[in-house]
Formats: sequence, structure tokens, C-alpha cells
Amino acid sequence: MASMQLKFREGASEASREKVIKQVKGKSRARIAPLFPDDSNPALASLYTVDGIAEAHAKELTKEIEADPDVEFIEPGAERKLID
Repeated sequence: MASMQLKFREGASEASREKVIKQVKGKSRARIAPLFPDDSNPALASLYTVDGIAEAHAKELTKEIEADPDVEFIEPGAERKLID
């Protein structure tokens, strides 16, 4: 499963955000959530994490979401691992 980060453009309406969120969930059954849910800073509040995307759908979904004028970017999430 892939993980991605998505950022909406400044000024993207709530309706536009909901449309993209539904599109992401509908295509991949992924989980999408704000990266900083309680932040009032518009730049931080516009960042979302997308988890659970099937690798087979990741490229197609990226192309579709990037085409939306209210999306600034969608990119693979940083790979993280625990170290001893």
C-alpha cells in the first residue's frame, strides 16, 4: 500500500476539497485526513495525508488529482522506519 501527501491551493473552497476527498476515497478506498487538523494556519491546514492506496491505483490517482486546479500537489509520502 502507498502513502501520499496532498496540498490544496490557497483559496480552495470547502466544496472543492470535499470533491477531491470523495474522488480519492472512491478510486482507492484510501483514508484521507488533514495532516494538521487543528491548525489555523492556512498553509498547514491545506495539507492532507492519504494512506492505504493500492500501488496499482497510485499513478492513475495521482494524474487525476493533479489535474484538479484546486490541488497544488499530490506526491508520495516520506518513507519512514523505526531504527534501534
